[in-house]
Amino acid sequence: MAGYTNAGKSTLFESLVEEETVVKDMLFTTLSPTTRALTKNNRKMLLTDTVGFIEDLPHLMVDAFRSTLDEIFLADVILLVVDMSDPVDVIRQKLVVSMISSGGERRVR
Repeated sequence: MAGYTNAGKSTLFESLVEEETVVKDMLFTTLSPTTRALTKNNRKMLLTDTVGFIEDLPHLMVDAFRSTLDEIFLADVILLVVDMSDPVDVIRQKLVVSMISSGGERRVR
């Protein structure tokens, strides 16, 4: 799972894997990716909660996000999570930042 910081990735992750994680309404609560095995409809998969993206991330901090980027680039499927309580123009901007940060050249489904 990927998306802008504070979009609800950890809350969704916690619900899907039925395991408590740290969930707070603040920037960078998730400091490193967390992966858990999950079985749904007799299909096994790995689900990863990643560090959220942020606009205008200083280049010096890009290395801190390397593990998140590695998880995203190696994924078979990227679930881009957005906070639907944001205004449409804010959602659009956060999606642009998330797509660029996660390697927007990949195909979106």
